[in-house]
Amino acid sequence: MGVTSAIIGSSTGIGRALAEAHRASGLECVALSRNPASLAGFPAFALDLTDEQQAQGAFEKAFAQYPGIETIFLVSGTGDIESTPSYETASATIALNCAGFTLAAYQAARHLEHRGAGRLVAVTSVAAIRGGSQSLSYNASKAYQSSLLEGLRCRFTRLGLPITVTEIRAGFVDTAMMKAEKPFWVATADQAARAILSASRTRQELVYVLGRWRLIGWLLRLLPTGLYKRIG
Repeated sequence: MGVTSAIIGSSTGIGRALAEAHRASGLECVALSRNPASLAGFPAFALDLTDEQQAQGAFEKAFAQYPGIETIFLVSGTGDIESTPSYETASATIALNCAGFTLAAYQAARHLEHRGAGRLVAVTSVAAIRGGSQSLSYNASKAYQSSLLEGLRCRFTRLGLPITVTEIRAGFVDTAMMKAEKPFWVATADQAARAILSASRTRQELVYVLGRWRLIGWLLRLLPTGLYKRIG
């Protein structure tokens, strides 16, 4: 079958588990990450999404070497608790979750447009739905990602291209990124990865991982602004 998938952000956490899920399913994938040496057995490229020149070079090499890539998973992300607004924390989040995410999404879109078809599957968060007092820049960056994905979906439709853009809104996943003091409905990275891989085989545009988080998303949207300001 050859390599038909690329995973952007695959050294640890969900990305690493997603690469392993490919292997367990007998699928081949190429990995792009900060630490490619940690991914034994996978074709891998070093990628730093906070370094524009390096990242563009990595994408060019990966897509030139594996032109058959038809599904691109965008998993890279960061975030931290901001009990007090901190520009230092916010700037690191913005650099990867906004600027880096945009760079990766545009490179993916360019490749898929050149192919004329394919899938972009990007992991955002339930935090994209509304702002959060303890994670100001993280929630905002996830809302940015969600909006950008919708824009790409509109672009592909206007171009008449059969390119599916799937947003994966993840709840709590047991990785180093999880900073919540009292998390609930926590999925393992392996559970999340299997759900994401399964979603990539459909044409769905919005998927919650795990599925029960769709209820939380629904409740968050329904909460009146006055009430949400006291608990958000």
